[in-house]
Order: sequence, then structure tokens, then C-alpha cells
Amino acid sequence: MNHWADELTQAASSPFEEAEAFSAIQAAATALGFEGCCFWWRTPLPVTQPKLTFISNHPQAWQRRYQEAGYIHIDPVVLHGHLSQQPLLWTDELFATTPTLRAEAKKHGLIHGWSQAKQGFYGLRSMLSLTRATHPITVEELAAKQPKMSLLVNMAHMLLAQPAPGDQRSTNTQLTKREIEIMKWTVDGKTVAQVAEILLISTDTVKFHIKNAMAKLDAPNKVTAAVKALTMGLLA
Repeated sequence: MNHWADELTQAASSPFEEAEAFSAIQAAATALGFEGCCFWWRTPLPVTQPKLTFISNHPQAWQRRYQEAGYIHIDPVVLHGHLSQQPLLWTDELFATTPTLRAEAKKHGLIHGWSQAKQGFYGLRSMLSLTRATHPITVEELAAKQPKMSLLVNMAHMLLAQPAPGDQRSTNTQLTKREIEIMKWTVDGKTVAQVAEILLISTDTVKFHIKNAMAKLDAPNKVTAAVKALTMGLLA
């Protein structure tokens, strides 16, 4: 394994400040031949407005412009990251529907790029992008470096992707077997009476387990509890 990979592996098993961790990721990106490094992660809750957090060494002027123009909502790289974990090579064709974004990014040195997303525990999703201003990323380079680049994606997720403060309970919340069963049926849209019939238990028993699950998940109702349990990976 590379020296930087060894260091990141060790760092992942010990407390690490965000800036320190990103600095280590950036150093690894440099070792792989990239100048720019951008990482974002998205928490699954609230479902209607999931929080997206960025950390990047891209020029400050570009970061401000990206935010002011609302490019995050149309960036094909970000949109790809929400849907797929497949590696993505930046091309002019990729940005065909967003030519202004592409042109402005190029002016700030974001010309050649590669990105890959990672879906982790508790519904956390992240994406790492590596960029440079010169030298296109060739097929030969990808064949040689992509395994290391994908390893860096995993390490970045381990070091940087963190639940939002309100979601911290997701790391230690545990549901009983019966609560999981009932939450699964609730996600599928079953009523209390239907769940009781399916599981051959009383409606009062179903309500009892739903109440307990709601308390554990800090949810105001059974639907929210079921969605939280699903996004936190508790119903697998």
C-alpha cells in the first residue's frame, strides 16, 4: 500500500480534525497528480431538505461564484453523485447542458476532473472530486490510478463524512426485532390494524412498539419514525 494510504488508514482509527483530515486527503490527491480536491457529503435527514456540506481547496473566487450562481442545483457532477457510485470522468459532453458552468470552472483551473461518490452507513452519501488545470486524464492513467483514486474516495468518506449534529443518535440507536418488523410494514404503508393482522398480534401491541420506536428515533409520528429508521439503515 502507498505511504499516504497507510497514513490515512491509521488516521481513520483515531480522532482527526476536519481540516487535518482534508489536508491529508489533499496531500494524497497531489501524490496522484491532481491539484484540486473537493469533497461533499449529504445527510439523509430531513428528507425534504438534506444538508449538503462542501470542503474544497478550489479558488475562493470560484467557490463564491458557485454558491452565488446556485450551480449546485444544476452541476451534472453533483447530480451524478446523488444517483450513482460509478466513477465519473469530466468531459465537455458531460457539461453539454451547463456550458456556462463549464466555462467559468475552466477559467478557475477546473478543467480536467474525475469524481466518485460513496454511499455509507446511516444513509450518508459523499463524493470526492480530483481536478487539475493541465494534462488530460488519459485511459492509460485511469487504468493505472483508478484503484488508488477509489481507495482515496473510501478514505475521504471515513474521515470526513459525518452525520449532522441532530443525527448523532443514528450511530447508537437500536430497534428490537419486533420494532423493525413493524417499521418495515409501516414504510410499506400498512395501517396499525393491517400490521396487527399480518403479525398476528393485537393493535395495542403494535401501538406499543411504534411508540417505543418513535421515542428511540426522536420522531413525532410513526411515518417519520419509519422513514428515519429506513434512512439510518436500521431496517436492513
